[in-house]
Order: sequence, then structure tokens, then C-alpha cells
Amino acid sequence: MSRWDRARLGLPVVVATAAVVFTILQLARPELWCADGYYHIRAAQILRSHGISRTFPWWQETFLRDRWADKDFLYHVLLIPFTFGDLVGGARAAAVVFATGFLATFHEALRRLSVPCPTAWTLALLAFAPMLLARLSFPRGFVLALALAIAGTTAIFLGRHRVAFGIAAAYAWTHISYHLLPCVALLHALQRRKDEGPRFRTTLWTLGGMTAGVVVHPYFPNNLRLWWVQNVEVLWTGWAARDELRLGQELLPPDAAMLLTLNAGIFLCFLGALWLLARGARPSAEAPTALLVGVGFLALTFRSTVFLEFAFPFLMLFAAIVVRDTGFRFRRGALVPIGVVAILLTMRTVFTMSEMAPRKRLPDLWEAAAYLRDHVPDGETVFHSDWDEFPQLYFAAPKLHYLVGLDPTFMLATNRGRLRLYHDVAYGTAGDPYDAIRRTFGSRFVFATADDGAFLRTMRRDPRFRERYRDGDASVFELEDDATPPTGWRVSGPWPDPTRTLFAQRLDPDKGERHARVETAGFVDLARALESDLSEACAVAEADVETTGAVTLGVASDDEIRVWVGENEVYARSPIRAPRPGAPGGPPLALEELDASPADVAERLIAITLAAPAPVTIQACRLGEDFGFYVATARAPTGATASPRSGAPPPR
Repeated sequence: MSRWDRARLGLPVVVATAAVVFTILQLARPELWCADGYYHIRAAQILRSHGISRTFPWWQETFLRDRWADKDFLYHVLLIPFTFGDLVGGARAAAVVFATGFLATFHEALRRLSVPCPTAWTLALLAFAPMLLARLSFPRGFVLALALAIAGTTAIFLGRHRVAFGIAAAYAWTHISYHLLPCVALLHALQRRKDEGPRFRTTLWTLGGMTAGVVVHPYFPNNLRLWWVQNVEVLWTGWAARDELRLGQELLPPDAAMLLTLNAGIFLCFLGALWLLARGARPSAEAPTALLVGVGFLALTFRSTVFLEFAFPFLMLFAAIVVRDTGFRFRRGALVPIGVVAILLTMRTVFTMSEMAPRKRLPDLWEAAAYLRDHVPDGETVFHSDWDEFPQLYFAAPKLHYLVGLDPTFMLATNRGRLRLYHDVAYGTAGDPYDAIRRTFGSRFVFATADDGAFLRTMRRDPRFRERYRDGDASVFELEDDATPPTGWRVSGPWPDPTRTLFAQRLDPDKGERHARVETAGFVDLARALESDLSEACAVAEADVETTGAVTLGVASDDEIRVWVGENEVYARSPIRAPRPGAPGGPPLALEELDASPADVAERLIAITLAAPAPVTIQACRLGEDFGFYVATARAPTGATASPRSGAPPPR
């Protein structure tokens, strides 16, 4: 051991160094390092206030709504002391404590395994793996699970079967990967020789501990279904059906070059250990076990980034054990270049983390979430456009319900058809989003971010969606209960000769023109109705409109529009036949009109008065993306509320 470790100073040095590093990292960002942290700290606060519940109404579209299983239960219990006072500050403090605790556990594991210089190995793990350092900064349960995995592996290596039993039981209450320790115990048993005593005793004790933890879990047997979904269906979906879901970045493969170069120190230690083994030294049973586990997780890392937090500690553990087994000692002349490399890698880690911190800002959804909290009745289910918005919504407005969060596979495993409909609505491709949101998902309020351009455009064109709040990052809509029955529109097009009057040239479906029937009280997308992806298209929509009195026709078109009520043309415009002033072919533009807005805009409102139910015919063309219309009872527009951006969570 080093002089520090012989003097019992190694552990305090590791704890002090880790605490300083992770405190700096927490202060380097305006928000938590992972958005899921907002969910975890709020879940711990609700657990403290309301106790254990076997339902989770915040995920209305998942099997966990009625059969809740908290996969991070022990982590949430340990978070409770951090929920007194400011929750975000508590989450930051908890992240520092748990990350420091993991490194302290790693140090003690090496010391108990008689690895030389455990302090140096632990600080190397801290300095040589920026991607691991970033993930250890997350206020999430896997950091506690990592500490239990290393502690349990050490107990298995030392043959402390009762300790392994207890740790395996605690692991089952902490993380969904609780099968790890029995697998490690089995691998280790297969590496041992028969003359070393009973081979599978520790394996059976570890398996028993895991089983006991699963069975006496407060959420048994719901935790069994969750284990299958998380460990089988999530990975299968992430690897085989990736296009079906908008997955989180951690389930996607990392950039291989960045993974290897950014974490070069870890791989250098790993390759050095392999070189020592290649020289013919005979390692103990612990080395191949750590090697198999580390390489297995490394292979999985190239499929999903989420596995690197397990891969790197086990690879470093393997390297440390090999050095111990071979009795390798660094020559004095080699210590200088090794020290220089370590310092350079450490400096690069610090600079890398400093660079990453300001670039990874979360969308500023706090003001919109606060609007939901203050203006939506408790217990309402809010339709949100993506699953990864849930942590911030849950944190800011915990008395409301949502659809799905943390992982879209929870909804996929519950009802694939409803998930597909959810995606169609969120992507702006659903035929009638109002019907899906209001009747299928039972929501009266919609939360959408500024990135959901197609979804926002669809709602803003539909008169049944009233935009109640808008800022630069998000909007909130309220759906009005629509008493107007849907109108059945017969959509046809294109017509062969637009110079002839429409009524002299009725389209005949038997002649092969494209036609479709759209029944809706909202926006009629003419391009989708005709299944047309042409940049230039025309269409005719006809229907018997039952509404009487003043109505508003909202038309989205950047070309010709003509409207008939019966056989009377009530509106017509054509930027080609009658170009606006200043446009090619149009009249000259007066000097006072130079600064005026152009008359031809993509969306326009047309006032129509219907004396009695009458057939309405709309002829429209497009040159760009906008192509459709809606008919609604005329009413005064409602302005959306805007609020300044604060960049901080709303008051708790």
C-alpha cells in the first residue's frame, strides 16, 4: 500500500477530493445535471408526505398507473432528509453525497481486496473517465446501485456470503438491475478451482438475498413486471425498434471515437492489465470475473451509453486486481511519465466537464409549468407532447396528472396502439388531434414545447384549441368542449382546367380524380386528405354546413382561394391573377406602402354569414407547406398570456 493508505489517510483524501469535485460540478450548471433528478427529489418529498402508494396516477397511459412499482424505492427513502427546504438544493447536495459515497466504496473495496495503492486507483477512476464523472453527477438511483454493486462484488470475492446476501437484498430495493450480483457470484464460482472449497455457496446466498429483497419489497409482485419491461422490453425496443420511439440519449449508442478518446485513461489501464496477463502471470479467480463483467458492460455500452457507468468501474477493478495478482511494481524511472500522463488526463477531465456544463441547458419550461400549476384544476390529466418533459412538469405541478414519463416503453408495453396515436398527435400527423386528446386521452389541457412545430401549427389552426399561455419555450392550450357536430367534407382534386367555373366542371369520382371524405369539426388538411406530397397542388372541398349566422373560415394557403355558399362566390383571391401591389404583374406600389406588410400571407380569416344551412365549397391551391382550412363559429380571439423567462424552477 501507499504511505497514505498505511497511515489510514487514503479514504479521507478520496472523500475530500470527490466532495470538492462534485460540488464544483453541481455549481457549474444552472439546473440539475439530469432532468430525471427533478422527478426523484419530488418523489422523495411525496413519499415523505403521503407514504407508500401502490398506484401512480401521474402516468395515466402506463401499466404502472394501477400497479405502481418504485424501482428506486431505497434511493427515494435515503433522499428524504434532502427534501426539507429547497428541493433543488437538496437534490444537488444528495448528488454530491451519493457520488462521493460511491468513490469511497470503491476505495474500501480495493483496500479490502489488498490492492496496492487503492487511493491512486480510486483517484484515477475519478480523473480518467469524464463520461463516468458526468453520470455520477446525476441525482439518480443508479449511483447508489453502483456502490452496492462494487460492495457486493467485493463480498463475493472475499467469500462473505452473509454480507453478499444483505447487499443483494438491498440492491433489489434500489435499482432494476438487481440480477447483477447473482450473475457476478455465478461467474466467480465458475472461475474457482475445486480445491478452494464449496464453489456455489456464495452464489446461493447472493441469489437468496436477491429473492428475499424482491419478495419482501413493498411493491411485490408489481416489481416483477417492471423488471421485465425495463430489462427486456426497453432494451429490445432501443435496439430493434428504435424508430418507433423518441428514445433518450442514454439508450442510444455513443460516438465510438469520443468514447475511446475522452476516456483514454480507463482504456490505457485496461490495456495495461491485459499486457500483464499476456506475460504469463497466473491471476486469481477475481481477475477473470471482473474482466468478464467489465467487458460485458463495455460491449453493451457500444449499444447504449447507459451501461458505461457499470463498465468503467469494473474495468478499473480488473486492472487493479491484475496488478495485485502479478505483484507488478512501477520502476522509479517510469513514475515521472506516468505522473505527467495522469496530470494531463486529469486537467483534460476538468476542462471537459467545464465545457459540457453550460452547453447542456434544459429547455426553460418552468414558467409554462407554473401556469399549469396555477390555472389547471388539480387532478386534470395534461396532454404533453413528449415523455421526457414529465420530470419538470411533475416537479412544478405535482397535483396534476400526465401521460408517461422517464421511458416511453412504459406506454409501449401498456398499449402499442395508443402510443402510436400519441406519437401521431405529437408529430402533427393525426387526422383529428382534438378527438384523440379530448376523448381518447381524456385531456382538456395541452402542454407543447416550441420544438414541436407541426403539433403547434395544428393546434393553432384548430378553433377548438385556445392558446392560454405562450413564451419562447412552451405553450399551454385549453380544449373547448365542442358542441358543433363534425362536418363531412368531400375533398377532390386537382381539377383539369382552373379557368372554367367550378360549377360547370363538377368532379366526377368515376373519372378517376383523387377524392376523399374528411369528417371533422376542426382543421381540414387538404394535402393529407389527398395523400399528396406535391409542392404544387389544388383541391376542392364541399360540404353541407349546418351552422347558421356568422362563421369564420380560416384558410391556410399561399396561393389561390375561392369560396362559394351555394352557387354564390363570396370570396376570391389569386396572387397570380391579381398580384398585390409591387409584385410581378401587379400595380405599382405607392411610396407610403413600402413599409406595409405584404397582403399575401399563408393564413387568413374570412368572415361569412350563413342565412340558413347551405352547401359550402372551398377551392384552394398551394405552392408551399400550408394547405387547409377550418370553419368555426365567429368569435373574438383570445390572446395568449406571456411570461418572462426566469431559468429557475417555480416556487415550491
